[in-house]
Amino acid sequence: MMARVRRVAPQAHVLGICVQPMVPEGTEVIVGNFRDAQAGLGVMFGLGGIWVEVLKDVVFRLAPVSESEARRMIEEIRGVRVLEGLRGKPPVNQEALAHLIVTIGSLMDVLPIEEVDCNSVIFHNGTYAIADARMSLLGSEAA
Repeated sequence: MMARVRRVAPQAHVLGICVQPMVPEGTEVIVGNFRDAQAGLGVMFGLGGIWVEVLKDVVFRLAPVSESEARRMIEEIRGVRVLEGLRGKPPVNQEALAHLIVTIGSLMDVLPIEEVDCNSVIFHNGTYAIADARMSLLGSEAA
């Protein structure tokens, strides 16, 4: 890979390469937080991947949220049956999902964050992996 970079972009200054394993197939969700000028800090959750674009099945709360409030958010999406296991897929670890919603929702309390968008969070084998995330710091563009 480094040889190809040198050949294609000799001016590039590459310090290293990070190789990670592929995430197994699973159930995709989206979890994020945001700042709203009128409402204040918020957290959102819904079905992720392409489903958030197609179905827009998301719920919002003012942040921070408690574990019990996060569990209510999970139960409120129209696609909750997907999370419970559908067509032979195992159920999502809802305890871990609720904890993730709480954690993402509280990030802005401790870091200068404008917005976080974790999509997709892929639940598989009783755990999850954040396959893609975007974060904007206060006073900056998306990173």
